[in-house]
Amino acid sequence: MGVCASSQSPPGHSESPRVAVAVHESGRLPGARRPAAPPTPGEILDRYDILKERLGTGATSDVFKGKVKATGKPVAVKVLDKLTRDAHRQENLAEDIQGARTEAALMGELSGSAHVADLLDFVETPAKIHTFLELVPGGELYDQLRLEPYTEAEAREHFRQMMLGMAHVHERGIVHRDIKPENILMMEPSRTAAIKIVDFGFAERVPKGGQLFERLGTPKYVAPEVWRADDRRGRGYGTNADIYAFGIILHQMLTGQEPFDYVKARWARAHPPEADQSPSEDRTQEFSEWAASHNVPPMTETRAPEAEKITPEARDLIVRLLVRDPASRITAAEALEHAWFRAAPRPEPLVEAAERIKQFQARKRMMKAMNAVLFTARVKNVVGRLRQAAPRQSTGDSDAALGVLDDPAASDSPSAGASKSRTAASDRLAGPSPTARGSATSEGGARTAGVLVSGASDT
Repeated sequence: MGVCASSQSPPGHSESPRVAVAVHESGRLPGARRPAAPPTPGEILDRYDILKERLGTGATSDVFKGKVKATGKPVAVKVLDKLTRDAHRQENLAEDIQGARTEAALMGELSGSAHVADLLDFVETPAKIHTFLELVPGGELYDQLRLEPYTEAEAREHFRQMMLGMAHVHERGIVHRDIKPENILMMEPSRTAAIKIVDFGFAERVPKGGQLFERLGTPKYVAPEVWRADDRRGRGYGTNADIYAFGIILHQMLTGQEPFDYVKARWARAHPPEADQSPSEDRTQEFSEWAASHNVPPMTETRAPEAEKITPEARDLIVRLLVRDPASRITAAEALEHAWFRAAPRPEPLVEAAERIKQFQARKRMMKAMNAVLFTARVKNVVGRLRQAAPRQSTGDSDAALGVLDDPAASDSPSAGASKSRTAASDRLAGPSPTARGSATSEGGARTAGVLVSGASDT
């Protein structure tokens, strides 16, 4: 991997035993070759062709399809314009640039795992940042599961790969912080293809002996300790926050339902909307925070008919993944040793689960299409107001002013991972954390550190 950056000797580096050797005046050993200079940004960029095909647009970057010139291998290229005229992107450009550097540094440590998307190259120039990523073209796992009924054994193999990937991440002290079905992709459009975990735009290293306090993620998959995070009270979280999200995903895969949705109607009756809330408003975030902060057992721990269609070992693993206390919650490495991976699975296809996954994906696409229509209407409205307010303004300036809007239909390519901002602005902001540093963008996962925002997947 080529990364253009300065380097220095690590602190505390101990010297090797002194050995008398003959050296040239140049300081090199006789016959030694001059060490190769690191590649320049131009040399790294020259390894790739960046195509015009746009895979996605997020709050801070655009993602294009590319290919390695030498082999023709397809790649994803995330491009952040440091000289952008986009008013929205300019607002927090410095933090977004640092976020891109952090994401690349963390992904560089994770490269080489069979189940984590690879960072191929990272190049920063005065004008742009190019992040070259492994392309994961098979689409979402759920898109494969919805096609026809699958068995518990098939779901188990998919989940085993997820745990292998996450164990690789957590062993390095890194927490993903946005685990959800959209970030579980397939290398090929086949149910038997390898799984890759993608999108490390929110990833962070957990300080040794410490914890994190920023409240962010996709509400439906946020762990209880993230909702409770408060740096003033010393309440934070670590890598096991990701495991809670995988508990929800495994519950979805095996039953087709959310683990706590069986109490949602009762909760809605007990918690009517506020006076200023529309009865049709999506209250996913409110319910998710309530369920995470109360001792609600997952549906598979009840006598629900869906729970009887999977093995007791599967139900036990779900319960252990969804333990509210992170210190008692199972880890990824421990999950791989769970009895479920050795037990005989039920042979019957999970027909109802597959059908519900199909409906889940259809609702998500419908909401994305509706958001795109609303976005188009907003653009037309803003353009009209800009023209009325400044009829002599040039088209280019008008386009720059429209940077406050992000197209939800074009964001977050599933094959490349999201193009996120930790600091951008939005009208879909959830209640800020005590550590909130800013507001957040909406749609398709462009959210900010310090806040929680509902995305299209929350429908």
